[in-house]
Amino acid sequence: MSESSRDALMAGLARSKASTREIHFREDNHYVVEKMLCYLYTLDYCDTPYHNGGLPSFLVHAKVWVIAEKYNIHSLKTLANKKFQAKVKHGWEDDGFDLASKEIYISTPEADHNLKDLVCNVTQESVEVLLRQPDFRALLLEVNEFTLEVLDAVVKAYTTERATENTGEFIRLGRILYPPQ
Repeated sequence: MSESSRDALMAGLARSKASTREIHFREDNHYVVEKMLCYLYTLDYCDTPYHNGGLPSFLVHAKVWVIAEKYNIHSLKTLANKKFQAKVKHGWEDDGFDLASKEIYISTPEADHNLKDLVCNVTQESVEVLLRQPDFRALLLEVNEFTLEVLDAVVKAYTTERATENTGEFIRLGRILYPPQ
């Protein structure tokens, strides 16, 4: 963590405890706060079911990213992003992808598309599978920004597919090679 980030975090914490000499993180999940504090001392945080309090890994990384944004800890935000991306590469099908997607879309600034783009791309590539999951369908009904971005991505992929079919070229969209061989 840069010295200026640490100073900014400490100044914010000092303001929150000025009168009582106590720091309260009531709004934040205590497992996520623990990860943030662990990061401040070790420049890493543990991601195991035991240390996550039963929260799925996808959701933990999303919440760590959100708390890093909240307390302006850019290096922790970068680490959470890397861990989230690694988890996606390992397999997005694990429990918690829908919960993490919701957390990312409702808890981050509208203009910050760092993890939003990753979630949207994974969703677009796997939309047929995801649409069979009731929890994912509920997410689409609940988070309008996410739904609109996924719809945009699916339409762009479909439009590209149709244009490619007309020229006879091949293009890879998601996990399917178009046109079919």
